Amino acid sequence: MITATIVDDEPYCCEALATLLERYCPDVKILDICYSAADALQSIHDHKPQILFLDIEMPHMNGFELLQKIPSVNFSIIFTLLTVKSCKRQYKSQYNVCCTRFRSK
Repeated sequence: MITATIVDDEPYCCEALATLLERYCPDVKILDICYSAADALQSIHDHKPQILFLDIEMPHMNGFELLQKIPSVNFSIIFTLLTVKSCKRQYKSQYNVCCTRFRSK
């Protein structure tokens, strides 16, 4: 069983992703759904997920700021974002993100 946490400020995106995971990825157990980066900080500490589905653009603290507050990132990260290709390149260069793919919502 692979454990996961979903972090996104848009509840419908969280619910859609959770539904898809439950339907098509039965080996993924959703530990928590967080609607803010602040809530996610505590959830990650408490639950220690193996995968974090993380939105980048959120109010008050974005996904990259959240990651900077975690002392030790011991999980895989799948960025979920609603954007176009040019914005993906901007995120990669602006935040020096080392990733192979972005997953669009």
